[in-house]
Amino acid sequence: MKYFNIVYICIIIALFACVSQVQCDSDDGDHHEGLYFAPVWTGITTAILPVDMDSVDGDIYVTTIVGFIYSFNAETATSNDDVTEFFNIYASGVDFFSNIQVNGDEGLISMEFHPLYPTIPKFYAFYSSSNESVQITCWTVVDGAVDYSSADVLMTIPKPLAKHVVGYQGDVYEAYLGGDLRFNKEGNNYNLYISVGYGNDDTAAQDLNNYLGKILRIKPSVTGTGYSVPSDNPANSHGKNEIYASGVRNPRKMYFTGKSKDLFIGDVGDQFDEISRLSAAGQNFGYLIDGCNGYPTAGITYPIYTYTSSDFPHTITQGPLYKGEFESLNNRMLFADLYSGQLYSIQRTDTVTCGTGVTPVAVAEGAFVSSILVVGDDVYVSNVYGHLFYPYDQPNFYKLYSYDD
Repeated sequence: MKYFNIVYICIIIALFACVSQVQCDSDDGDHHEGLYFAPVWTGITTAILPVDMDSVDGDIYVTTIVGFIYSFNAETATSNDDVTEFFNIYASGVDFFSNIQVNGDEGLISMEFHPLYPTIPKFYAFYSSSNESVQITCWTVVDGAVDYSSADVLMTIPKPLAKHVVGYQGDVYEAYLGGDLRFNKEGNNYNLYISVGYGNDDTAAQDLNNYLGKILRIKPSVTGTGYSVPSDNPANSHGKNEIYASGVRNPRKMYFTGKSKDLFIGDVGDQFDEISRLSAAGQNFGYLIDGCNGYPTAGITYPIYTYTSSDFPHTITQGPLYKGEFESLNNRMLFADLYSGQLYSIQRTDTVTCGTGVTPVAVAEGAFVSSILVVGDDVYVSNVYGHLFYPYDQPNFYKLYSYDD
């Protein structure tokens, strides 16, 4: 994720404070009913810097980049008194590195429950384990509480220390780490997909001996520790058989489309942000090509949608498939832009290549949308900079409503 320093954040917030709620037509001509975001769970201020959300049986789980996961009931929570600290990475016994005070992607980036949770009482997290590496670790939950002694480090992926990003004020930070986790049921197996950014290393995304710049696919053990590599992963003579697809830059969020099992990837580029579709093993999404520059090139899977920083300040936040009461969003994939707070939808069956011109359907005013959660009919977004910065004190969470409600 692109995290900027406080000065730049304040400038961006000021620029977009005047953005109004939108009602408009979608990119394919279907009319969108009037939709708008309004703050929700406004009394919950403990979840500082939320970057990921999940839900289980009516409870919302919020992952914060500073190393905590909080839970609360979606319907009844009104204040911090209703919030439970579900996970504290500082108590977990694993190494943890967070440098968020000077920008960067370091920290606790995402978590994912096993699809059969709580029958299989495990969850998985992607985080910066040190200044040199990121890790994917599994923990077991016993009687609703995390058993910290159960930490099972599945993978440790080195980061390129020589490729740190230097900010305009001279601060040095990690960036472009990706870090999303998604399970998918395939036959009798539940396979875990892991998005890993290129770490600012221009050699990584096309190097099949390097986990950086890749989509990985593994099968975690549910009865023991560790993982196995699915037999239908692409064979790799270098031994990195966990690599399922290559050529991504900073795939911050990814979601499966449902029955089609395609994986939509929101990949943050340099000048162009992309939505790519992963539908077969071994696809190469072409980075160092940015957006659709150089299209077509043999062997490269180009994005289905792309937009540039000339459209608006850009960092894409891919969202899930929506199936609910908002008819104009039904059966469509949601995504948002971090800096503008704008929500979009695209058809999950789109077969276009390098499409542009997607129209916003709603705006979370003043929000930096870091994750999107769909629970039944409801759409929530997290605001990564929420209550952190005074006087630009914004809610941490928003919910989508219809003017017809």
